[in-house]
Amino acid sequence: AATGSRPVVNELGQFAQSAYGQLVAKGEGGKHGYDAYNAGTLGVQADAKGRKLPKYSGSYRAATGRAITDMTISEVLAASKGTGMDKARIFAAGKYQFIPDTLRSAAKESGIPLDTKFTPEVQDMLFAAHLKRRAPSVYAYATGKSGSYSEKDWNKVAAEWRSMPTASGGTYQDQYASSNAAGHTVEQTKRALDASRA
Repeated sequence: AATGSRPVVNELGQFAQSAYGQLVAKGEGGKHGYDAYNAGTLGVQADAKGRKLPKYSGSYRAATGRAITDMTISEVLAASKGTGMDKARIFAAGKYQFIPDTLRSAAKESGIPLDTKFTPEVQDMLFAAHLKRRAPSVYAYATGKSGSYSEKDWNKVAAEWRSMPTASGGTYQDQYASSNAAGHTVEQTKRALDASRA
């Protein structure tokens, strides 16, 4: 049973509202924000160009009648079962498009129980905590705790959130690259990092 409890919004949750956090969110959850989802491409046929694109994406509430923010983290993870042909399947969830393995590990590493609702506040804290662990120099720079960040960490951000460019301005390349593209430029990203420090 869901506890319905919410972790207290802390520095991590506040960071998500920074220019950098909002840039990531714009490219990931977009206009559907905290209720954004896609069902993934497992079992989806490739298009004429050989790309596998999610058949179902957008607002989870519009697709199923239930908002992702009303679900517990455990329920979001359970909804990842099945294929991309099921409109109720959740492969990438919320404002920051957490995939199942990332969501599970981010919650565990943050000490957030899986029976916690996947509220906007929880999504913001999970995003910032995951960024802080995955790309610590980028997080430290964006929060004004360091005067520089590493290219390695910049590229780790691009690997986690595909709307973010690699240091050379491209899309991170791996098995998901065909259906993802960087949605921001290096210049936009640098401006957002600098604005976050203010």
